Amino acid sequence: MKNSAKTAAAFLAAVLVFAAIFTACADGGTSPADTTEAAATDVTTEAEESPRLESGLVGQPDYGGYDFNIYLHGAHGVNDFKGEEQNGEVINDAQYERTAKVEELYNVKISYKEFFSVDNRGGQQNVLKSVAAGSNDYDIAVMSGYSCCNAVTSNILRNLNTVPNLDLSMPWWDQYANSDFAFGDKLFMTTGDISTADNASSYCIYFNKKMAENFGLPNLTKKSMPCSGRLTT
Repeated sequence: MKNSAKTAAAFLAAVLVFAAIFTACADGGTSPADTTEAAATDVTTEAEESPRLESGLVGQPDYGGYDFNIYLHGAHGVNDFKGEEQNGEVINDAQYERTAKVEELYNVKISYKEFFSVDNRGGQQNVLKSVAAGSNDYDIAVMSGYSCCNAVTSNILRNLNTVPNLDLSMPWWDQYANSDFAFGDKLFMTTGDISTADNASSYCIYFNKKMAENFGLPNLTKKSMPCSGRLTT
């Protein structure tokens, strides 16, 4: 059972996101009709149907209590899977409900291991050691972009486009990431609503105005530059 679960368990990354949406839309479906009366005539209006997002999963797999391990590394110290009990905080409680729902539906135990460090470029090392040892300690890895790129070039990641039941076209996946991180028909890393880490901080770009002028670069301070598509990174 363990081997078969290992093969299919990677799809739970998608299920985790679905469960969060499922929880938020638990009372979803078709809204009841709303009837209003005017002074002269009776007017009946029906509320618009709210679109319901479905995961696309076929059936309800039972993974026999499989321990699904998540590897966490990075300088921000953000753990999107730490909601172990409800405390009234919105994000924490949503994460708790998501994990509980997935564990109940698919008979798995979701665990994580934190390896937070100021070294944003070495997160792949522990995963690389696990792969080399054949211990398969982790099912998914949540790391910085630097570490992910190093993991890709180390050839230790699976092509996400080959994972059964993982539909990356769903709106809870970042479609820009899917496109920009792809190598032809291969995709080894992506992001989306599964994590808030990419929204936890803002980044800015500095440039030397004098050097830009010396090299004849356009005026990068103009507000029109990014909007016109002329400024890319």
